[in-house]
Amino acid sequence: MKKLVPIGRFSKMTRLSIKALRLYDESGLLKPASVDPSSGYRYYDPAQANRAEAIRTLRSVDMSLDQIREILVTHDGNNPDAVHRLLVAHRERLAERLATQERMLAYLETLINREEGVMPYEVSVQESGPQLIASVKVTTRLDRIANDIGTSFQTIIGALQEQQVAPSGAPMLVYHDLIDSETEGDVEICIPVDATFSTERTPRWRCASSRAGRWRRRSTAARTKRSLWRTTR
Repeated sequence: MKKLVPIGRFSKMTRLSIKALRLYDESGLLKPASVDPSSGYRYYDPAQANRAEAIRTLRSVDMSLDQIREILVTHDGNNPDAVHRLLVAHRERLAERLATQERMLAYLETLINREEGVMPYEVSVQESGPQLIASVKVTTRLDRIANDIGTSFQTIIGALQEQQVAPSGAPMLVYHDLIDSETEGDVEICIPVDATFSTERTPRWRCASSRAGRWRRRSTAARTKRSLWRTTR
């Protein structure tokens, strides 16, 4: 008969807290070898220390309980290659998290060194009259937004030159959604013009009239004709 050890002693053996051992029992990661039916006290087989050490090690690299369970099940199935792939996947997650933290630290350094403080911009609201624009609306994300905006501006300028339509004002951007490192969204690249034109080459194109700074979505006529342009009232 195997000699079992109580949870307190097993906790010292494995350097896992009693609270953690209870959690691993409830989650099915490390069930005790025996439970006293009257007191509910947990007893462990000393041989379970090896599995406990594996759990402690994986938790030390911030692996979730579900991820640990997947690795243990895969290991029990005698599939070392699959275990290796799971560890590599977690390494990639940690590397991505580290890159995010490094970007945050770099940005924090700019805030620390900036004399204007954390709110250096003056925000003002202006109302404008009707403005005809040529625009391209793209779905993008933070890591490619600069490239997408630049490409869209080039596309608009190319079409204006082709149609011999000159810009009538400074370019502008309309952000329809929040765009950050975790969320992609729509941004509309716009160039004011004085004349309308149409082409069937790029359905994403639009021409809009903005009244008093208000923007509305594509009109029914533009949706029906699938034209390059639309008019907003």
